[in-house]
Formats: sequence, C-alpha cells, structure tokens
Amino acid sequence: MAPGPAEKQRSVKVMFASTVLFLEAFVVFFAALVAYGLAPMDVPPAVLLGVGIVLSAALVATCAFLTKPFGY
Repeated sequence: MAPGPAEKQRSVKVMFASTVLFLEAFVVFFAALVAYGLAPMDVPPAVLLGVGIVLSAALVATCAFLTKPFGY
C-alpha cells in the first residue's frame, strides 16, 4: 500500500446512483442510435445523434457531482 492519506470510502448510495446513471447513459446512447436508424425526414440524423451523445455525456458527467451536497 502506498504511503499517504487514505481514500475516503464512497457510500453505497453514491455507488448505486453512479451505476444507475452510467447504465442510463448507455440506454440513451443506444436509443439515439435507434432514432438515427429510424430517422424521420423532418429531423436531420446529425441532430438526433448529437442530442443523444450530449445527453449521454451529461449523464456520465453527473456521476462526478454525486459526492457534492447538491448532487442529489
């Protein structure tokens, strides 16, 4: 074990919430791929993929805020 301060153990609540958010990011990403494949003519496919990727990234980024007081 390396010398230095010990890492604070994350709570079960934070670990479960980050797992759920990460899995939801996968669901949103694959839903964006399905929407891209079934794209209606009035919505450009790039918009569908862009929205899906940005939303997936936002869900993954939200995992970093779970340990903060405003995280929930």
